[in-house]
Amino acid sequence: MVKFSIAQYVKNAWYNIISVLIIALVLIISIIYISNIKEQTKFYRIVSPYLSENSLIMSKQMDFDEDELIKLEKSLKCTTAPFYVYSSVAIQTVVYDEKIMSELTPRLSRGEQIGQGAKYDDAIEVLISENSLGYDVGDYFTLYLYDYENKQDIPIKAVVKGVLREGQRIFAESGRAYAGMTYEDMYALNYHKQTGDNIVITTKDELAKLPFELGYENQVCIYKFADDITPEELNANIIKVSEFEKQFSSVTSAMKYSVKDFARGMNEAYKNAMITYIPLTIGIFVLMATCIVGIIVIKTARNIKYYSILYMLGMKYKNAVIMTGIEMTINCFIASVLAISLITIQEKYSLIGTINCYFQSEQMSVVVIMSAALIVLSMLMTRIVLKERTPMEILRDTAY
Repeated sequence: MVKFSIAQYVKNAWYNIISVLIIALVLIISIIYISNIKEQTKFYRIVSPYLSENSLIMSKQMDFDEDELIKLEKSLKCTTAPFYVYSSVAIQTVVYDEKIMSELTPRLSRGEQIGQGAKYDDAIEVLISENSLGYDVGDYFTLYLYDYENKQDIPIKAVVKGVLREGQRIFAESGRAYAGMTYEDMYALNYHKQTGDNIVITTKDELAKLPFELGYENQVCIYKFADDITPEELNANIIKVSEFEKQFSSVTSAMKYSVKDFARGMNEAYKNAMITYIPLTIGIFVLMATCIVGIIVIKTARNIKYYSILYMLGMKYKNAVIMTGIEMTINCFIASVLAISLITIQEKYSLIGTINCYFQSEQMSVVVIMSAALIVLSMLMTRIVLKERTPMEILRDTAY
């Protein structure tokens, strides 16, 4: 049976090549579509767990011991480090913790992620945007931190592990919270060619290499408190943070307002973004359905005469169904490998621009589901045709 399947597959080589290309195209479109939806929703998914009626959003404050706050459940912070370079060019150093780095891993145009590949014990590993300083992958450069107590610059050696891809949003904000802001305002658009911004990203684990404790600045913070917190306790938390900030003349006072405004704007922005995907979703679904049905109909029509002859020679129709499944499995496997390879190449080299396409668990699920649908439906259609019609009827209708 397997031998007959392979023989029939080779006999219909051109059909199978075209079938593989069509399936691969549909898979690629689906992967890109899912990637774009994930790109749009991941910012919402990161922020939304921190929002409730007992949440508080604040702007620009120095990092402090959160144990001082009453009934704090969790917090989300856009954290920066006060580094600078000896140049007229300004930089912003964003510090990711382990959670943010895993959920919002920056996409790179070249190089590798922090912690991957070669290890550097003598320098902190950083990612950098396209920049006016001329730094690229593998370059060492010096960041400086001002020591107010000794009134001197502290040099910090850094090495570039990777260069950020242009056009993506990263968790870096300008240090302001305002009524009406949405979740997208917490993410800066990395586009050096347009903005001229020079952004450096590192992690708290990398900064732990420094021989001293570093004070961070939190650009925008969301604090989520327990559901049973009282208005008096919430107000006490606000006062505590404000008093702490007054100790730092270089830091602006926190801007505090109800997170309800933020949540309302966030939900509106999210809903508007999702509405734009409704017609695209319908179009993608119609394309997928048309391609699946078309491929199956053509394949069944081409193979049915061959299967009828084998059926007359004594082969059970169940074996013909299995042969169809084997051939479609081969096509789906080759198409999946081709689609994943092209997506991987595009993700790594950006051959056709900065398209949001990458391969993760959700995209893998789409590939598996679509392939399984093609295999099952092709077997089902073959079974229906062979079971409801006699071999002689099929041969008479397909005579040529």
